[in-house]
Amino acid sequence: MSDELSRRQIRKDRRDLRRNKALIAAIHQETDAQRADVASRTGTMHTRASILIAAASLSTALQVGQQGPWFVGAVWLSVTSAILGALVLLPGLGDQLNIEQNEKDLWGQEPTEFSRDLMHQKWDLLREDEKALFWRRNVLLTGYAALALSLAAAAIHLSTNINSEPEPNAPETVVTSTPTT
Repeated sequence: MSDELSRRQIRKDRRDLRRNKALIAAIHQETDAQRADVASRTGTMHTRASILIAAASLSTALQVGQQGPWFVGAVWLSVTSAILGALVLLPGLGDQLNIEQNEKDLWGQEPTEFSRDLMHQKWDLLREDEKALFWRRNVLLTGYAALALSLAAAAIHLSTNINSEPEPNAPETVVTSTPTT
């Protein structure tokens, strides 16, 4: 009878092992897909940061030579938005799986245990990547807000000085006394 029980237990253990392997493989696959999604979103965020830097540079260049407190504020807000865009472009400092250390630490474990430990490491990295992406998103939103405020400050200056003296960089009107034919 004990032989029969031990055979049943072995069959049950094998079924459990196969089930666990399939479960862990599915979780690995989903974790890898989510990490690839984070990498894709990070690339998109870098594109948006580059656009922010370019827009801030154009905004600053268009305001050079203007005078008044609103334009000074507009220039500094444009510079701030460019700096924030550059911060988003800094390379990610997140960790990667340490393959060499994993080989040393996990050598000799059952394949299912090894796979589970590896899966948990990938989960931890995914959480860190998500936190970094959230931080970058907030910095980028702040940069775009600063750029919008810069444009608003320039618009305020322009709208309050419509009837006052001409801007120093405005083109001059030339009146000629010779008739044109």
